Amino acid sequence: MAELTTTLSGYGAAQQKEASQDVVATRELEKESAKLTEATFDVTGLDLFYDQTQALKDISMKINKNEITAFIGPSGCGKSTFLKTLNRMNDWVEGCRITGKVLFEGKDIFKEVDPLALRYRVGMVFQQPTPFPKSVFENVAYG
Repeated sequence: MAELTTTLSGYGAAQQKEASQDVVATRELEKESAKLTEATFDVTGLDLFYDQTQALKDISMKINKNEITAFIGPSGCGKSTFLKTLNRMNDWVEGCRITGKVLFEGKDIFKEVDPLALRYRVGMVFQQPTPFPKSVFENVAYG
């Protein structure tokens, strides 16, 4: 009888251990899921002006980590302008003014993030070459 009691209590302990492992595994999955859906970019109320001309109006969106996001629209609708805003390539455009908030991994790209560090992490590839407004040597050396 003592052997049967030991076997049963050992079985109960094993079940409790498995249940606690299941809870831990579930929590880990929830954490991983939260990481996968966290926003890399969180854009709120973004307006962009070239002098008096408004190129972007009230853009609000989240771009999630590990997801593919596509911008589709006609020529001249602001797709490239918006993308250039995400890594502050518009800093070199004279007369460009931006309002609203753009967060990259929770930090405001205009107040809390160094532009060079941002460009290091957020690369851009365009259909047409878009050199910086510098000399040919400086554009090649930048890369």
